Parts: sequence; structure tokens; C-alpha cells
Amino acid sequence: MAPILTWLNPDGYDAPNIIGSQNPVLHRVHLHEPASAALTLCDKDGILYQPCRNEVSDFLSIPRPFTLLVERDACPRSAILHDSGYRQGGLWVSRDNGKSWHFERMERKQIDLLLWGGIRAEKLGPCKSWMVYAGVRMGGWAKWNEYRKEKP
Repeated sequence: MAPILTWLNPDGYDAPNIIGSQNPVLHRVHLHEPASAALTLCDKDGILYQPCRNEVSDFLSIPRPFTLLVERDACPRSAILHDSGYRQGGLWVSRDNGKSWHFERMERKQIDLLLWGGIRAEKLGPCKSWMVYAGVRMGGWAKWNEYRKEKP
């Protein structure tokens, strides 16, 4: 069962303000501004999650044949949060309604579950959400391990 998650500002994803240059070949975006409420995910206990600053995301890293079923930019906020979590090994977390933030290390499964809840909150249909989540659980280990080798 998916965790119950919501985006703090569900209609507030304003790509030009959050996302800098985009290379259409690589599908990479750079976060130039600190994460805003539009990139803040909230769980049922009120814990807030944000990506790291100056993060790079390629949205959903879906193999080309599967892009016929799920578009790479189908759930950009969830993808940015997930990519940041994988790259950094955790996310920025607030347990006091955003008054203070700290970086929290997380296991891969925790970050994948946040992706699942985030894409459901972005209203991607249940079948597509499951395909994305199953794909990440089956194939995400390679990228996770690659990033762990880069970090001391």
C-alpha cells in the first residue's frame, strides 16, 4: 500500500521558476532556486521532504520502449525528489512544519516509497504508478550503487 502523501502546494509547480536550463536530448534539469513548497512532499504524520539544492534531474529514467506507456515528464516533482534522494543518499526533512530542516540519510526503499506516494499525489493513474514504482524497485539498484561508490 502506498504511503499517504500530498504536495504542500499541489497546483504550484511552476517550472520556469524552479527549473533552469533543460537539454532536450538528455532531459536534464537543474534546480537553481532553493526548493519551494511546490517541491515539498508531506506525509500523513506531517513530515516534510525536499530535494537537495543545486540538484540535477533527468525526470523519469524510463527505457525508451516504455515511454509509450509512461512519459518521462509525467510526474516531474516526484522524479526530482527521487533523483535527489538517490544521488545524495537522503533528503532534506522537517518534522516541525518547515521551521527547521536537516539532511536525513535514507535507505533506497524509503526513497522509492516516497516516489510511489509522490506520483500518486501527482495523480498519475494506479497502473502507470505501479509500473514506475516496479521499474524503480527492479532496476534502481544499479544507479543507487553507482552513486554510493562516488560518495566517501
